Amino acid sequence: METKPVKNNFYKNNGVTIAVCTYNRKDLLHFCLKSILNQIKNKNNFELLIIDDHSTGNTKKYITKLSKKYKNIRYFFYDKNVPVSTLRNKAIALSKYNFLLYLDDDVILSKNYIKSLLQIIKKTNKIAIFGGPIVPMISKNVNKNNVPTWFTNNIKRGCAYAYLYWKEEVKDLVFPESLHTANCILNLRLLGSNAYFDKQFGESDKRKIVGEDVELCWRAIKNNLLVKYFKRLEVLHQIPSSKISKKYIFKKNIIWGKTEAKLHHMFIQNRIILMNNIKDKLINILFTTKILVFNFLQAKSNYYLLSKSLYNLSYIFTSIKIFLSRY
Repeated sequence: METKPVKNNFYKNNGVTIAVCTYNRKDLLHFCLKSILNQIKNKNNFELLIIDDHSTGNTKKYITKLSKKYKNIRYFFYDKNVPVSTLRNKAIALSKYNFLLYLDDDVILSKNYIKSLLQIIKKTNKIAIFGGPIVPMISKNVNKNNVPTWFTNNIKRGCAYAYLYWKEEVKDLVFPESLHTANCILNLRLLGSNAYFDKQFGESDKRKIVGEDVELCWRAIKNNLLVKYFKRLEVLHQIPSSKISKKYIFKKNIIWGKTEAKLHHMFIQNRIILMNNIKDKLINILFTTKILVFNFLQAKSNYYLLSKSLYNLSYIFTSIKIFLSRY
């Protein structure tokens, strides 16, 4: 089932389009869509737009069946796997409404999320981008007794699971703070062409770089647009058994180190600041190496510190590579 783009991209009707990009995660998607539909089923000016990145399992059948039951669901299926930034840009083109809420297919809305969202929209239309906390949780499909002891809260709150939390009830973001598209609302009228994601970023099967949401937030902040955090707009981020592995955590930290280095070199023009970033990462590696060696001698393992070291090494290697290509 294919849905057509809406004309006049940035002058849409008043309302909220909820965009969920998905790929082969029907079990997690089920909990996500259930939490959304429970809150919007009796509301006007809401639509649920599901963009499928060429899932090969039973995801397509599940969504097609669901879209027949709910009239406010629209479904777009890609005929090949593409970067996630392409999926998010497609949501902008297809959106019926001026507020576009991005949710990852593995998040669950907090109980009063939509109510809080409507209250915020009603009060102001001057916020370009806003969102809220992303709190990792073990998926309901996972037997808690099978979660290894090394899988600590520090690891759950690392970059591998898009953890985002500030203690303030409301916060204006400044560079280099950002939101994540696991839980992020765009005001399309206010952003205009700035709403589009940079296609250099965004993970796919063939490309291992993330950060399309960070780039968007930083660009908005640099253009003096208001980016805001609301504590009451919380989502829970499901962690399936496939992501409770050292291999996954190490890989994600390496990808994020590479991504952050590339982003810093895009947005920070001062070479001294960039060199200081590399120096800070080196100091951090030396410090954590001492702790890791000490733990090893005591037959202990600290996978959180090891993952941070991999992140820092990836950042340093990518930064040096960029420096050599430029200077």
